Amino acid sequence: MQLTQLQKQALNAIGQTELAKYFYWTGGTLLSSHYLHHRISEDLDFFSDDLIEEEAVLAEMNKIKKILGIAKMIHTTRMNRQQYILQKGKEQLKVEFVYFPFQSILKPKKIKQFPVKIASLKDISVNKIFALYQRAEPKDIIDLYCLHKAKKLNINEITKLAIKKFDAIDKAILAGKAIEAVERIDEIKPLLEKKINAKELKSEVEKLFSKPGIKYLSTLLV
Repeated sequence: MQLTQLQKQALNAIGQTELAKYFYWTGGTLLSSHYLHHRISEDLDFFSDDLIEEEAVLAEMNKIKKILGIAKMIHTTRMNRQQYILQKGKEQLKVEFVYFPFQSILKPKKIKQFPVKIASLKDISVNKIFALYQRAEPKDIIDLYCLHKAKKLNINEITKLAIKKFDAIDKAILAGKAIEAVERIDEIKPLLEKKINAKELKSEVEKLFSKPGIKYLSTLLV
């Protein structure tokens, strides 16, 4: 996946503000553009384990709005998420700053392309397990499947790390969520950069996440 012009401009601009001291880039767009190149992803997600005041983030984003010539910026806050929708010409970009009070397994690192720190592949993988557990979205199972295929990700090891990092993860429920997400795979097909065989994906996911999930899923369908 190639980043859009507005995504690149936003990353460069964020990296030149105080935001870069506290937040690091993570999520699906980073995973696809920097590590896997497997699907289209539009949002820019930034995490911090420090609780940064909303007013401080807004002040920096107003600077970015001027620097980039953003015509319209919509700001909303929900729970631990501060969301900004930037409109420039025909392009629109969602940027989120999230208070994420979980210590990274590996320290976020600097990259040459942009003046921001990024999450490690291991941390993204562990966070994807947690995201799958919470919402059972097809994009999360696609990401984990492609990580397994391209990067030889060991799902069992990553799940153990996720349990250590987030505590409340039941393996049987996680497996059920994985299978549930596979059933909705058609929702994400238009965004995939690489063709994925749905039957092979389902079979592989069942092997990766084990039998307990099938039993759990059957209880939901009664």
